[in-house]
Amino acid sequence: MQRKGFLVIALALVFVALVMGTLFVLAVRTPAELAKNVANSAASFVKENLNFTPQVTINNVVVIEQTAPILELATISRDLSVEYSYTTRWLFSTKVLVLRGTYTAKAGFDLTKPFRINVDQKTLKLTAQMPEPKLLSLQLNSYQILRDEDGFWNKVTREDREAGVNGLQAAAREQALSSGLLDAAKTSLQTQLQTFANQGSHDIEFQYRSQ
Repeated sequence: MQRKGFLVIALALVFVALVMGTLFVLAVRTPAELAKNVANSAASFVKENLNFTPQVTINNVVVIEQTAPILELATISRDLSVEYSYTTRWLFSTKVLVLRGTYTAKAGFDLTKPFRINVDQKTLKLTAQMPEPKLLSLQLNSYQILRDEDGFWNKVTREDREAGVNGLQAAAREQALSSGLLDAAKTSLQTQLQTFANQGSHDIEFQYRSQ
C-alpha cells in the first residue's frame, strides 16, 4: 500500500514536470524561436532587396550585426530642369547671364550611420530605426547658356560664367530639397519594409534619427 502511494506521488511529480516543461516551451522557447525567425527573415529581406544587412535586435539585444558593402543607399532618383539668371548694372550698363541645366538628384540614407530593426519577442512587432534621409548626389548632366549679353562697358567675364555655373548648382540643390525628394526617399524605403511586415502580418513602426 505504501509502495502504491509512492508510485502515485512519483507519477504526479512526473506529470507536473511535463506540464511545466510544456508551459516553458510554449511561453519562453517558442516566442524566442519565432522572434529569431523573424529577425533572420528581416535581415535576409533587406540584404536581398537593398543590398546591405541591417543591425537586427530582439528586445534591443543584438542578434545580427550591420554590414554594408555600400556606404549610401539611394532609394529615389529624380531628373530636374533648372534655370539661373545673373544680372548686374553698373553706370547704366547692364550685363545678363541666363543658364539652364539638367540634373539627376538622388536621395537616400547614409549607411555609415546605424540602421536597425528591432523585433519585440512577445508581439513580434518590428521597429525600424534609421537616419534621416539626405541628398546623396546632384549630377549635372548638361547645361546651356540661354543669354550671355554684355553691357556697353559692363562685360560678362569668365568669373561671371563660373559664378553662374555655381549659382545654377545651388539653385538645383534648393529645387531638389524643396521638391519633396527626401520625403519620397522615406516613402520608398518604408514601402519596401512594409511589404516584408505585411508578409508576416507584423506591425511595423518607423523611427528616424537626425544626422
